[in-house]
Amino acid sequence: MVYAGLLAGALGALFVAIGVSWASHAVPPVNLLQRDGLGINIPAGGTVTGTTVQLTASSDTPTCDAGATYWLEFELRQVGQAFTGVPTHASPSMVGKPSCVVVQYPWTTISGLAGGFYKWQVRERTNVGAPTISSWVQFNAGNTAFVIVNFSAGPNMAGARTGHTATLLTDGDVLIAGGGGSTQGEIFSIATGAVTSTGTLSPSRTAHTATLIASGGVFLAGGSDGANSLSSTARFDPSTGAFTAGPSLNSAREAHTATLLYDGTVLLAAGVRDFSTYLATAEIYDPRTGTVTYTTGGLPSGRNFHTATLLGDGSVLVAGGFNGTSSLNGAALYNPVGKVFTVTGSLTTERRGHTATLLMNGNVLVAGGRSNAGTI
Repeated sequence: MVYAGLLAGALGALFVAIGVSWASHAVPPVNLLQRDGLGINIPAGGTVTGTTVQLTASSDTPTCDAGATYWLEFELRQVGQAFTGVPTHASPSMVGKPSCVVVQYPWTTISGLAGGFYKWQVRERTNVGAPTISSWVQFNAGNTAFVIVNFSAGPNMAGARTGHTATLLTDGDVLIAGGGGSTQGEIFSIATGAVTSTGTLSPSRTAHTATLIASGGVFLAGGSDGANSLSSTARFDPSTGAFTAGPSLNSAREAHTATLLYDGTVLLAAGVRDFSTYLATAEIYDPRTGTVTYTTGGLPSGRNFHTATLLGDGSVLVAGGFNGTSSLNGAALYNPVGKVFTVTGSLTTERRGHTATLLMNGNVLVAGGRSNAGTI
């Protein structure tokens, strides 16, 4: 009986020793999570207001080794930068893992982030056992994890301008064109943070539109030269940095909208001509043929300072605007198949100079602007 008791005790000690040895190693983390500085969860690719995020993950292997220390290492990079495998941040340490269960690490707070798109990866480390370092696990498969939105001073343009356009190009740079009588185009480089001159846009124009098209070029249409509305158009080629003349619009117009449709054509809708004629017509620019043609039907009434929002089914919602006398609450849907507009529901409050944003659920959020009673 004594020998049996000693043998059982020895085996128990052996099992404990084996258990400790097996438990003391780093494993790839699971359940990667992120939240903002207020503790609100951030979905993959979500937007953060502020400069602080918090990151965490869980260990995938239960352990109750009271003698081991465990922690996470994070590598946080802006999208466009490659992961290097060099950690940039570390979590608070845990000495052992309580209750022998899978546990979530304490949140790691990262503050002072500049505006931009971020991605991150994480691994686990321990001070005993083997391996002491796990492999990296990427949040959202290494794609954008979150976006920091804040404002800081940027570089100066070559000259002041107003009524210009700023168009995001396929390489992430931004084309700045027109405005304030300027004919000089400029490029803001996302890589260097600098603004440099590019081609010349002639004639100078303001209140025009600039639309990124499938080729990667930009189609600029209409506007005003300060004295008259323009029917001229231009195309910007980012590979050469040059503007070239495009086809003329059938009607000079400014303060109109330009909407890229799913078939690659551009819908130019309404606007005003020579500060007096409010247009109900619409035109289609086809980059493949280089032509501009009127749509089959126009809007129910002329307007400018309206919005035009591309919907999921390919139609375009045109809402509100100004007819020269009052703000409008009328809305219309453009059907790209029949190339006609049909009247749809009215806004609760008439408005112009507002915004209209397509939401993830397919609804459109219309906000702000100016009603007939004033700013809303």
